[in-house]
Amino acid sequence: MSRKVNSDLYQRLSGIRGRINDPANANQPTLSEKLQGGLDLFFHYTYLSEVILAMETLRKSSEVSWECCMDICNMGGIDQFTQLLSSCNRSEPHFDIVQRSIAVLCNISRCPQTRHFIWHNRSLIEVMLAQGEHFWVVHPDLMSAICTTIQNSCKNNGKSLMFLQNNTTVVQRLRIVYKKWKRERHFLVKLSSKSGLRNSNMVKLEKLNALETVLIPLLRDFGEDLIEEKPD
Repeated sequence: MSRKVNSDLYQRLSGIRGRINDPANANQPTLSEKLQGGLDLFFHYTYLSEVILAMETLRKSSEVSWECCMDICNMGGIDQFTQLLSSCNRSEPHFDIVQRSIAVLCNISRCPQTRHFIWHNRSLIEVMLAQGEHFWVVHPDLMSAICTTIQNSCKNNGKSLMFLQNNTTVVQRLRIVYKKWKRERHFLVKLSSKSGLRNSNMVKLEKLNALETVLIPLLRDFGEDLIEEKPD
C-alpha cells in the first residue's frame, strides 16, 4: 500500500473501531444499504481507517446473507481484495486490514454460489498465503483462517482442487507453511515437556494446534505426503 501512514492513524483507527462496536450508532439502515455503503467505501477509500470500516461492514453483511456475498463478487470485489492484500505490508494497521479481508473472503467461501470466485482467482490464493507467511510469527491463527477459506472454496469440487494442484506457487507455499508449523510446534511441545511454557508460548501452541485441524486436511486434499515426515 503506497500511502504513508499518517501520524494520527492510530487515533482514527481507534475511533473507527469504537463506531463499529457502538450499539448506539444504529439508526439502523437496512442490510442492503449497509452493504452498498461498505462497497462504495471499499472501492473509493482514501485513508486506511476507511478500509477498516469498509471491511467490517462487508464482514458483517457477508456473515448473515449469501445475497451480500453474491453482490460483493458480482461487483468485482474479489479483484479488489487481491489488489488490497497485495498492497499491504507487515505493519500492525495493515494486519488489521488483512485479518478483516480474510474474514470477508472466508464468508464468501462458505456460500455455495460464490465459493468458486475464491479458488478460480489463483492470484488471490497466492497473496493470501503470502500474507499468512508475513504475519506468521505474531499471528499464526491468521493462517488458520486462510486455510479454512481455501478449503471451503474447494468443497465438493474436484475441478477446483485440480486447478489449485496445478498451481506450483500455491503448492510450494503450503509446503513452506507445513514445515514452519511442524518445526515450531515440535519446538514448543519439546520445551513444554522440559520446562513448561510461558503464557505467550502456551497461546501460540494453542493456535498452532488449531491450525493443524485445517492445515493437515488441506494438505491431504492436495495429495501431499508430507504429513508423515518427522520434525527437523
